[in-house]
Amino acid sequence: MPVGFVLSTRAYKNFVEANDLHGTILDIVADATPHEAASSERASASIQSVFEAARLPADIAASVAHAYGSLGEDGPAVAVPSSATADDLPDVSFAGQQDTYWYVRGEAPLLDAIRKCWASPWTARAIGYRMQMGVDQRGRTMAVIVQVMVARGCVRHPVYSNPSTGDRPELVVNASLGLGAAIVWGRPSREQS
Repeated sequence: MPVGFVLSTRAYKNFVEANDLHGTILDIVADATPHEAASSERASASIQSVFEAARLPADIAASVAHAYGSLGEDGPAVAVPSSATADDLPDVSFAGQQDTYWYVRGEAPLLDAIRKCWASPWTARAIGYRMQMGVDQRGRTMAVIVQVMVARGCVRHPVYSNPSTGDRPELVVNASLGLGAAIVWGRPSREQS
């Protein structure tokens, strides 16, 4: 297991509160409609701009800098996947809806990748998917994982509760060489080294 750290949903909430984003996000997304894809695109573009303009609270930036510095002297390349609180619901799967950033190196690029992960529940595809599936747009929170990248020849193997039967204690392991995009997108891996 690669070493790393997690920014909890509390960090996301602190970021949103510090920048007074919650009401703004909900006002913007309220204009999106399920039958007009362009409305999700417009809402997403506006929300992405709001996130880009928002400042990371100093305590969060300092914590990230400290944790990243503890991963190695040279500032290793890291993977920065998002982990939404509603990624996998009993009747809805959000796999692939939020963003992941690979081979991020350096404190400033890492902070930028974290901000982008926090904004990724508000991509057009995620907004549209929630509307299509009848999932409430409110209450979205996001954790972010930061892990040292491992060699490309590795096997990535997420574990899910069985999606075919819905039996939560029954686990299914999907494996793929490389970064795992083949698993998320359901296609053969082209990431082999």
